[in-house]
Amino acid sequence: MKKIASWMKWATIALAGLATVGTAAVAEAAVPGTITHQGRLYDSNDTPVSGQVSVQFSFFDASTGGNEVWTETHNITFDEGYYSVELGSQTPFGTAFDASQLYLEITIDNDAPLSPRTEVRSVPYALVANDAVGDINPSSVSIGGVTVIDSSGAWVGDPTGLQGPQGPAGPAGAQGPAGPAGATGAQGPAGPAGPQGIQGIQGIQGPAGPTGPAGPTGASGVVATAAFSGYAGATIAANATGYSFVGTTGTVTVTSTTQRLTGAAEAPLGTTAGTATFFAGLCYRLGAAGTITNFVGGAYSVFEADTTRSGTPVSASVTGLPAGTYTVGFCVNNAGTVALNDNDWVNGWVALTN
Repeated sequence: MKKIASWMKWATIALAGLATVGTAAVAEAAVPGTITHQGRLYDSNDTPVSGQVSVQFSFFDASTGGNEVWTETHNITFDEGYYSVELGSQTPFGTAFDASQLYLEITIDNDAPLSPRTEVRSVPYALVANDAVGDINPSSVSIGGVTVIDSSGAWVGDPTGLQGPQGPAGPAGAQGPAGPAGATGAQGPAGPAGPQGIQGIQGIQGPAGPTGPAGPTGASGVVATAAFSGYAGATIAANATGYSFVGTTGTVTVTSTTQRLTGAAEAPLGTTAGTATFFAGLCYRLGAAGTITNFVGGAYSVFEADTTRSGTPVSASVTGLPAGTYTVGFCVNNAGTVALNDNDWVNGWVALTN
């Protein structure tokens, strides 16, 4: 049985005090050079973490992969899972915030980085940083390292193209003698075409020719794929009367009844007491409110789970679905009397082929 890494589950992270990090020639108050980061951390048993833990914070320029533009590590003392840390207090941000979009990645001790990365967003007053609002009070203005307005307010940049205000109109001068006649100009373009005439009478249709031979059947291939991965949920209730999706889902669009959906998924499921008997498989639903249906109809698989969490692998294929956009994912019908309440992450995929 696979054990999930001890820091796999963690609380929602709050970013506070986010401001553009940089320098200014003159400012009413110094711009803070750090970001307050707060959150709460749980272990794999959903118990808040206490004590000191090493945590690495990194900014990347993409949600996956990409380039690491800044990182630093803190030894944080957690109190019932809660923590607060000043990012940038050890390593200055430098040009990290020059990226158009940043994503925060967190690594606990020597575990793999938490996934997915968290998108960094603006705090309310930082939204106006894209443009100056109201009066500005610089000591001078420079463009490309060249001063164009000095500290006295005088323009010292390139004078090319500068124009002062228009003066008053002067008095009209005397009319001069008529000039000689100019040369005849070139002929102008032709005028627009006239309206189209009335269409003639259609002739009699000739007999149809013989039907040509049918061409060869085209090769089948993958039209689309969808992957899904997410927490199965703290509790999958007992005494269910039908299937329900567990974890996140994916979507695919079917255009022909000859197309086929094929997929597989797995989820570690367990109980805190007793043995649960349940059905599991891959399911689909047409649109957002259709009936959740097992890929294989009544040919479902029966599983049992107890206090030792175990993997639940499923795979299936279905064809003949009407055209439309379908939600697909791992599904469970817990018709037994014991709830599944010691669960982990669902991981799966589905492919649409001709």
